Amino acid sequence: MHAILGAAVAALCTGNQPDVVLPAYLPPLECLKGCEAPCSIVGNATGKTDGGAATYWAGPACRCAGSDVVGYCRNPLGVPEQINLQLASEDTVVVAFVTYDAEKPVAPPQVKLGQAAAGSFTTVTGVTHWCASPVSMSIAFCWVALVVCSPRSRSSR
Repeated sequence: MHAILGAAVAALCTGNQPDVVLPAYLPPLECLKGCEAPCSIVGNATGKTDGGAATYWAGPACRCAGSDVVGYCRNPLGVPEQINLQLASEDTVVVAFVTYDAEKPVAPPQVKLGQAAAGSFTTVTGVTHWCASPVSMSIAFCWVALVVCSPRSRSSR
């Protein structure tokens, strides 16, 4: 009974992942001559494969130029990723993100807040928690709190 139920649930949990090209990602360390094509996550929506890259589900991968080696690509340095907006209170939103860096960032994270049409922006500075890794790229966890609106007031009706 459990085997039938497990097979039925597995059939319900299928989906198509489209191919995603990530040109800003850096080639794997083992690719001394770079990548044959831009780093990508090869999905199953088209049914095509990239000669092995489709088996790499831990992140974007590429085939090394002039070889059959396929490796995981590296995150671009200093580029905000995994950007989250968190409602901290009725008038405050926290922008949280990570960056991958070779060294601890010297300057704190900043967010520019304003209207593009008006052309005026306010720069808000936040804080960083540095997580150094001896094995791979280190990560900077960044938070910037924005007071974006006035608290609600009760109607006089």
